[in-house]
Amino acid sequence: MLVDRDQEAEISQAYAPDGDYVPRSMILSPEGVLQGALNSGRSDYRYFLPVENPGPLIDLLQRALEIRI
Repeated sequence: MLVDRDQEAEISQAYAPDGDYVPRSMILSPEGVLQGALNSGRSDYRYFLPVENPGPLIDLLQRALEIRI
């Protein structure tokens, strides 16, 4: 799901566990629950993944598949 934080502030705030920065990419369960352990590994911006490099996103999605959320 892509969320415009200006147009959908309520949704943006609901998924801002470590700040309201953009971009942020999160893995959610089918029920919409944030899977906090699946993150970038950074201590400052846990859900920041570089836009110019798809490798970290691909790795994160593969981890999600492995645990079958």
